[in-house]
Amino acid sequence: MEEEEDKNSTVQSRLKSNRLAVIIGVDRFQDTTIPSLKGSINDAQEISDILSKSESFDKVTLLLGEQATSINIRLAISDAFWQPEPYDMVLLYYSGLGIIDGYGNGFIIAYDTERERPTIAGIPMREVIDMASKAIEKQNIVMVFDCSHSRLFTEGARSRRGLYVLASGTEDEIVRETTFTHHGTVHSHGIFSYYLIEGLAGSASDQSTGDISLAGLYEFVERKMAESGSKQELSLTASGRMDNVIIAKSPRTISEEKVVQNTEVQNKSEAKVASDKKSETKQQYSIKFGPMVQKYLASISNDQSISATFIANKILKHR
Repeated sequence: MEEEEDKNSTVQSRLKSNRLAVIIGVDRFQDTTIPSLKGSINDAQEISDILSKSESFDKVTLLLGEQATSINIRLAISDAFWQPEPYDMVLLYYSGLGIIDGYGNGFIIAYDTERERPTIAGIPMREVIDMASKAIEKQNIVMVFDCSHSRLFTEGARSRRGLYVLASGTEDEIVRETTFTHHGTVHSHGIFSYYLIEGLAGSASDQSTGDISLAGLYEFVERKMAESGSKQELSLTASGRMDNVIIAKSPRTISEEKVVQNTEVQNKSEAKVASDKKSETKQQYSIKFGPMVQKYLASISNDQSISATFIANKILKHR
C-alpha cells in the first residue's frame, strides 16, 4: 500500500515540474490555392483548454489561424527545443495540413506558407524532428501531428531516449474530418484529434489516480477510432516506456480535488466560527454569574455545548 502511495506521489510531482506545451491549429491560409479545413482550430483550442484546466503544464503556447505564421511557429518550436531550458516535458501538437515537395521533403503548412514555395515559409518536418532529437535537456518530448502526410514524422524520428511521436497516420494529402456533437454543440474536428480530446478530457485516465499516460491515451484513441469505423492507422515512434510518460491529469480529478479542498476549508472555517461563538458565550456567562463559576468555565472545552441551564446546575450543585 505504501509503495502504491509513493508511486502516485512521484507521478504527481512530475506533473508539477517544468512542463511546456505548444499547441498549433491552422484551418485557413493566405495562399487561397491551399484547401481550407473545418476542424483544426477547434482541435487546437479544445486541447489547449483541457491542458490549462487540468493544470498539467506550467506554460501553454497557443497559435491559432492567422497567429500561426511561419515565424511564430518557428519561435515557439525554438523556445521548446533549441533553448537550453531543462523541461521535464515538452508537448508539441499541430493540427492542419502537410505537404511534400518534388524532392520528397515534407513540410507542415503555416498560415503564410506558399504552396508552390514551401521552403520559404513552410516548416520542414525533418527540421522539427532533428531539433527534438538533439534537445537532450528535455527529459521527455511528445509530438502529436494531425495533418496530411503525418506519417513522415514518425518515419524520420531518430532514436533518442524520451522522444515520442504520435501521428494520425495519413500518407496522402487527405485530412480526415467530420462533425461531432460535442459539449452541446455540433462542430468539426479531425477524427484523430476528436478522440485525443476525449482521452485528455478524462476518458483515457487511470481511474485510481486520474493520470493520463501516453500509453493509455494511445490505446484509447486507437480503440475508439477502430470502433468508429475509421480506416486510419495511427503511426507511432517511441523510445521509452509510454506508461511512464504522464501527459496530463484528468480535469475531472482536478475538479474533484478542488471540491474536497474547498469543503475542508469551509468545514475548518465553520468549526472556527462555532468555537469563537462558544468562547464568547463563556465570557458572557463568566461576567453574568461572577467568579463562582469562572473556574468551571475555564475547564470547559470550546467543543462542549454551554447553556444557561448548564451554568445554573453548576451554581446549585456547588453552593
